[in-house]
Amino acid sequence: MIQMASSIDRRPTRVLVESDSGSGAQYYRCDFLVPEGFSAKLDRESRLALYERYKSIPELPHAFTIEEQTSGPIPAHFHRVPQFQVITGGQGKLGRHAVRGFAVHYTDPYTAYGPIVPGDGSTLSYYTLRMQYDPGANYLNLPGARELLQPSRKRFLLVDPDAVNVATPETLLARTTTSLDTLIPEEDDGVAAYLLRVAPGAVATGPDPSVCGGQYYIVANGSLQRDGAELPQLSCLYVSGSEPPLQVTAGRAGLEALVLQFPRHATTS
Repeated sequence: MIQMASSIDRRPTRVLVESDSGSGAQYYRCDFLVPEGFSAKLDRESRLALYERYKSIPELPHAFTIEEQTSGPIPAHFHRVPQFQVITGGQGKLGRHAVRGFAVHYTDPYTAYGPIVPGDGSTLSYYTLRMQYDPGANYLNLPGARELLQPSRKRFLLVDPDAVNVATPETLLARTTTSLDTLIPEEDDGVAAYLLRVAPGAVATGPDPSVCGGQYYIVANGSLQRDGAELPQLSCLYVSGSEPPLQVTAGRAGLEALVLQFPRHATTS
């Protein structure tokens, strides 16, 4: 189950959304890999009904972007499923941490994080990546949210953009080798993050997805060629944990792709 979704030049319709946290935050949302029946305009009750329908499915990838967040913070909150987020544009703060492109963070289910706050005079854009359907954020500032918290490993793993160290276009074009840089060392349940760097036109094989619950590839730099398609910067691709390691071909300018691994046995309730 390899699913591709290209952004930027072939993206779906952007939907203007206002956070239901009461903070007044507004942003554009683009959904790329979407569970059947989902819409960004669904009300809370409908999203919860969809969650009950899908919560026993271990792999149901859902990938979307939040773009140009303005008009207030998104308050601290948690989700019921594991997720990665990748900052793709602008700058701001995630909790007490300053973030910009390409900061990466992972959170376990029922693990609070935030607030997400654009910097002064800046917007903030980012990918949200999940391997299971989630009915939406539980905001800690709203009544009843804390009562929904359940035990989990409570991991909040943040990779600073300086550690990701995406190359300049000139450096990537001059690359002659392939490397796999570790951003989050693999944990006992398969959670990990890497940056795969591939020379222009070269073929490379990514890490083995069988050690985890599924992988997302995000094109951070250059482009990725796959099955006759050219996926430009900020495209995403999902690889099931039951698939063999993904083989990719770098575009003419080379490729740097984030590889984000989910836990093997993510459970929801």
